[in-house]
Amino acid sequence: MIYQRFINEQWSNSTKYTNSYNNESLVDEYVTYNWDETIGNWNPVKKTSYTYNDSGIEETFTLYAYDVVNGWGKIVTCTGEFNTMGLPIRYYYYHQFPGAAYSYEEYVRSYSYDGSNNCKQITSYHITYYRPSMVVTMPLTMRLKVYFNDRNNFVEFTCCTVTVEYQTITNIKDEQNGLTNYKLYSNYPNPFNPNTTITFDLPIKEKVSLKIYDILGNEIATLFDEELSQGTHSKQWVANNLSSGIYFYTLKTPSFTSTKKMILIK
Repeated sequence: MIYQRFINEQWSNSTKYTNSYNNESLVDEYVTYNWDETIGNWNPVKKTSYTYNDSGIEETFTLYAYDVVNGWGKIVTCTGEFNTMGLPIRYYYYHQFPGAAYSYEEYVRSYSYDGSNNCKQITSYHITYYRPSMVVTMPLTMRLKVYFNDRNNFVEFTCCTVTVEYQTITNIKDEQNGLTNYKLYSNYPNPFNPNTTITFDLPIKEKVSLKIYDILGNEIATLFDEELSQGTHSKQWVANNLSSGIYFYTLKTPSFTSTKKMILIK
C-alpha cells in the first residue's frame, strides 16, 4: 500500500506499507518505508514481526527501527500471557533505554473475563523503572480492542480502561421476516479479488453506516450511510485500485456496532 502527497501541483510518493502472511492468513511481518526524493527510492523505517498462539491470537510482536549503518535494531518487544482457554490475560511491552536515567519502560494491557469467556474489562498502564530502585506506575491511553462473538467481531476504544456490560435483547421482533437480532455476516468470498459482497440483518428500520477501513484505520469507502428498512441487506464492494492486504468493514446503527476482517489478494 502506497500513500502519496500533493506537493507543488503534483503527486509524489510519501509512505509505503508491505505485509507478509503465514499459512493461516495472519500477518507475519509489517514493514514501513519512507520515500527518499534524493535517491528516488524507498528507505525502510520500521517493521513489526508477529507470532500467534494455537487460537490465532497475537502472542508476541517485536518492533524494529532501521539504521543505515547498523540495519534493523530491536526497540520494543511485546509478550502475551494467556489463560487455559488461550485468551490473553495481559500483554507486556518492553522499551529499553541503555544509558538513560531510567533503565526501561513497560506498557501493560490486562484483561478480565466473565464465566462465558466474554471480555469484561481491559486496563492499560505505564511503568517506568528508574535507577536504582524507584518505580513509577500511571494510567496510559492506548488503542484497546474488545473482542466478542468468538473473536469474530471487535469494538475499538482509545482510553485507559474499558469496562464491558453484556445485555441480551429480547424485545425486538420482526413480524415480517422473523429477524430478531442484528447480524453482520462474513464477506463472501474471503479472501477476494477484487469483488466481495457484505451482508447484514436489521431487525428494525433505522439509520445505517457501512464503511471500509485499511489496517491503519483510514476510511477507504462508504457502502451505506442512509436509513434502511428492516430485513437482510447486501452490498458488493469492488477494490480495483487498492493493493493486497487486510481491510476491515464496520456496520454501525444507533444501537449496534460490528467489525469484521477481510483479505484482498491480487
